[in-house]
Amino acid sequence: MSTNGTERPRSVQVELAGQRVRLRTDVASPRLDALVAQINAEATAAAAGRRSPPPATALVAVVALRLADALDRERRAAQKLRAEVRARARRILEDLDSIAPRGARSA
Repeated sequence: MSTNGTERPRSVQVELAGQRVRLRTDVASPRLDALVAQINAEATAAAAGRRSPPPATALVAVVALRLADALDRERRAAQKLRAEVRARARRILEDLDSIAPRGARSA
């Protein structure tokens, strides 16, 4: 688990969905703790309402799918926002050009 963090890669043991997992990571400890908490919260939500707890591997798979879906939605939203900003900037430049052509504007 490497994200080009600021710490040197180290081996850590975390608990994910009730299972101890050993990882090699360079993620800073506070960030790693937050990520583990997020995964465990998702696992708890995925297991809620079930009569018996699902296997940890199934929970982790569901969590991975949920997080991948959320990441994909965020990426699409960011891509849409970038396109809107580019279009708006283009319209502003066109408006400026209609008022004063680029060569006529003073710097």
